[in-house]
Amino acid sequence: MKITWTGAVGLAILMSVLFAGTGLYLFRDRLTLSPVVVTTETIPGCTRIEASMVKVIRIPRMGIPPGTARTLEDVDRLWTSCGYAIPKNSFVYLAHALPEDESVTGIMHHQPSGLRLMTIPVEPTASLGGKIRPGDRIDLWFVSRPQKPSGIFVGKLFDNLEIVSLQDAGGNELGRQQDAAKKGILSFSAPVSSTPTLAYLTFRLKETDIPYVLLAEQEGKLLPVARGAAMSSASGFPADAKAWLNTKMEGSLP
Repeated sequence: MKITWTGAVGLAILMSVLFAGTGLYLFRDRLTLSPVVVTTETIPGCTRIEASMVKVIRIPRMGIPPGTARTLEDVDRLWTSCGYAIPKNSFVYLAHALPEDESVTGIMHHQPSGLRLMTIPVEPTASLGGKIRPGDRIDLWFVSRPQKPSGIFVGKLFDNLEIVSLQDAGGNELGRQQDAAKKGILSFSAPVSSTPTLAYLTFRLKETDIPYVLLAEQEGKLLPVARGAAMSSASGFPADAKAWLNTKMEGSLP
C-alpha cells in the first residue's frame, strides 16, 4: 500500500497525540497540585510554630518531599528542635519538629514559676521494672554509701514527684511496644546482664530542691519507689534525707 505525504503527516500527528496522552495518563497524579506547608519567616530552634510563621501552598505532588507537613493542623502545637532553625520559604520536615509534650522547651512553656525538669540515671530493672509512664507519681529515696562509724543512711528525699519520661541514652522511650503504646506505657525489656543498662528518668521538681538531688547523687544512690511502697529498717526509718544531706554541707541547703 502506498502511503501519501499527507497520510504520513497524519499518522505522525496521531502517534504524537497517543504518546502525549499516554504520558499525561502516567504522570497525571504526579502533576496534580497538592497542598504543602512552607515557612513565611525563619523559625529559630526551640520555638513554637505559630500560624503566622507558616502558610499552605499548592505545588505539583512530584515536587513535595516525603515527611513534610501538608496542612496547618500538621504543625499545630509543634516546636522546632533545639539547634535546628527552619529557613524562610522552606518545607517543614516533621522529623525536625516535636509535639509540645515531647519538647523540653514546650513542656517548660506551661510550667508554673519555680518548677523545673530534672533527669537522673537509673537502673530500669531496679526502678519499678522500668514500667513508668508520663504522669505517674513516685517517691524518691536516698541510700548513702557505707560510712564509718555511722554505716548506711536510708531516707526519703522527695515524695509525690510527677514523672515526665523514662528514656535511653538516645532519647528514645524505653521498650515502647505496639500494644503498650496504646496504653501509653513505657516498658523496659532489655536482657539482664552483669552490667546494668542505664535509663534516664525525667521528673518535675521545685527549683530550690535541685541542690539536694545533685548532692544525693554524689553521696549515694537515688531509688524511685512507687507511691504507697515503703522502705524501713530496724533503726526506725524512714528518715528525712534532706536533713542528713544538710549535714554534709558547709551551711544549709534551701
